[in-house]
Amino acid sequence: MSQLFQFKSATATSIEYAGADYLYIINNTAWTNIDIDTIEFGQLLNIVAKVNNGEIYALRRTRLFDALDVKLGTDVSGNYAPSISGSISEWVEGSQVETDGLQIRKINVIDSEDVDIVSYDEDQKQLNLDFSELSGSIGLELDSGPGKIKKLVIENDNNNAFSYNDIDNTLTLNMDGKAGFVCITNITPTNAADNVGSYEYDNSEIAMTSCRSSTVNVDIEVLAITGLQDLKPVVIVNGGQVTLEPYTTENLWKGTISRTLVESAIPGEYLVEAYHSEGNTDTAIVYLETPPTVTVAEYTGTYPVAGQTAYANGRTVGFTVTANKAFTHLEVVANTDCGLAYKALNPPELVAPFTEYTTRSGTGLTIAVPTNNTYNKHLHVRVKNANTTNAWSDVFISAGPTGHTDFIVLDSRLPSVTIDTIDYPGTQQALKDTEQAEVLYTYTNTEQLQVQSIGTDLNVATPNPSVGGQILVNRNSSGSGYNISSNNLRIIAKKLTNDTSLTVNAIVQIADSVPSITLSGTHTTTRLRSGGNNGTSEPSYAVTIHSNQRLQNIPTLTPGSGGGELTLLPDWTGTNSGDGMQYSGKSLKVHDLLTRGEYEYTISGVLNLAGRTTTTITSGKKYTIGGFVSRNGYFTTGSDFSDIGVNVSDFDNEEKLVVTVLSLPGTYVENTTNVNYSSGNHIFTIVSTALPTAFEPKGNAIRLNEANVIGAISTSPGLPYTIEELD
Repeated sequence: MSQLFQFKSATATSIEYAGADYLYIINNTAWTNIDIDTIEFGQLLNIVAKVNNGEIYALRRTRLFDALDVKLGTDVSGNYAPSISGSISEWVEGSQVETDGLQIRKINVIDSEDVDIVSYDEDQKQLNLDFSELSGSIGLELDSGPGKIKKLVIENDNNNAFSYNDIDNTLTLNMDGKAGFVCITNITPTNAADNVGSYEYDNSEIAMTSCRSSTVNVDIEVLAITGLQDLKPVVIVNGGQVTLEPYTTENLWKGTISRTLVESAIPGEYLVEAYHSEGNTDTAIVYLETPPTVTVAEYTGTYPVAGQTAYANGRTVGFTVTANKAFTHLEVVANTDCGLAYKALNPPELVAPFTEYTTRSGTGLTIAVPTNNTYNKHLHVRVKNANTTNAWSDVFISAGPTGHTDFIVLDSRLPSVTIDTIDYPGTQQALKDTEQAEVLYTYTNTEQLQVQSIGTDLNVATPNPSVGGQILVNRNSSGSGYNISSNNLRIIAKKLTNDTSLTVNAIVQIADSVPSITLSGTHTTTRLRSGGNNGTSEPSYAVTIHSNQRLQNIPTLTPGSGGGELTLLPDWTGTNSGDGMQYSGKSLKVHDLLTRGEYEYTISGVLNLAGRTTTTITSGKKYTIGGFVSRNGYFTTGSDFSDIGVNVSDFDNEEKLVVTVLSLPGTYVENTTNVNYSSGNHIFTIVSTALPTAFEPKGNAIRLNEANVIGAISTSPGLPYTIEELD
């Protein structure tokens, strides 16, 4: 441990010292040693020694300080005047050496808050310290021994020897004629494109001693300490005054100034000198080291494809670069004039020292050209040596007449081809058999065309048409029977000079097979019940036509003869369904007058995209009319039957007929025998209005087999009932 100074408190167990943010607090009455290695440079400037009960804390290593502050305390009645010793202890090469008779550079005398001890005579330039009001006395050690004095008078025989601040009641003595402190802490380039590096510092790690720079135009940062004469010092760097600002404490200052350095007597060295207005100086050496200069930059290789004379966007090219001295980093610079994407060739190491080169080659330089442009482009490169100044060289631009060495041709014009339409035979929209179609197209920047079949649908009649010539294809008889969704034709447009191409896929529609027609609707799962008589509405049942192919027109669907009619409105609406089609919107009307039984739909006018026709309905063509919707009626006075307005189907009448009489359920029987009414259930059968006394399972009337109930009907309209036949 290096001893900085010692403190000993005579009575108090907690003595504080340092600045506003105290560095240490002494919590004991024994001698206290402070480790200099734990104190930062700026903190040394704030350390103050304080007096308590006659003991002044002895300051060691005084050469680290510009001043010693002696505070006379606030409780004067308990204080004794301090003893000032002229001996100084300091560390020399690991050992503590005590020297007598050394001069104290500065004494700051701070007056008591209770008794006026310090006074100053401006005319006589004399500082008076009067301790006569104190109970003790001051002891001053002289060469002849200690003497007791009541008053200390310091005469000024040199205007620079001391100064007095009557605001702080502080006396400052300057015994060697110099005061304040200044050091150079940093040097940076004025222009951000330049670089300064390889910094060297003294053992404080704050004061800079040297650096390397790629430029003589630099910004210099200094740190300064208040001197004896002025609170704010004046610092001159290479002839220019630095603008200083307070830094962390009231007596520490920092500032920066821009200067253009001048070479010293030693070639390559540029001296930076900082002068403090009160005498102290500091210097640093700047070693000028210019960045390497590119001497050669060339493209390597040749255009990769025979007949190619240019590069398009996204292609890559190789290059090589040589400089006049070693470099570690290389960049191909991207800009609008260069037309190349940025590329950095960094060394394989992550940190310095980096491998140095005088020639480096690279690959994978990506072409970047504005759309639809063509022009010649030269190579733009720069290099730097990160082991020295780390500054980039000026950008080097290749020049010369040799293609793919001094320059490359960039051509971003790409071929394009667009299929406008496909011309099928007649009014067809697809091919059948081995029919032929012509592909109509437009193109730009195209030098060659190729036409290919995808799969087995087509035979290409013109595989290598001239640009702008006809493209003809025929259906392959062994190909697909139907295709409107899968690509089966490919056209490739090429621009040979920049080795670019564009591929367009298309569908030439095929409809050689006959479409399959199916129907869907309620009729495919249940009987269709009728209505329209006896106050009921005529039901209608939606039907949908399905085709597994797209059709050129709307087919005509016809119900079975006597099996009802399709609604007139709305009309059929066709919608695509996958690769097929469906038509909906119409319904079958079923009236009570229709004969019960089975019927079939028929279809006509089916025409696929290639003109194939069919009249076959694969499924869903059959439907059955049977049953009827619920209706109301009355058994009138004296009548045991009632016309229901529709014929019964005789399809499981016992299960399908649902009857209520006066809201009570009825039971179906196959006879006309009268029975007495049994509470909660009525007996009925089916007869015809033409012969109501005989059982008829397909009749059009209901008979109540309860004479006693019929005989009891005496009011109009009669006995109410409901009847329906389920589907």
